[in-house]
Amino acid sequence: MGTNTIRVIGDPVLRVKTTEVTEITENLARLSQE
Repeated sequence: MGTNTIRVIGDPVLRVKTTEVTEITENLARLSQE
């Protein structure tokens, strides 16, 4: 995951998509814990 983060920083669109995916993943993780 670390290498992907470094590569994504230069591309604003990819960065936004990565942020969205991260938020979705965190939401799913939170739901599965309840």
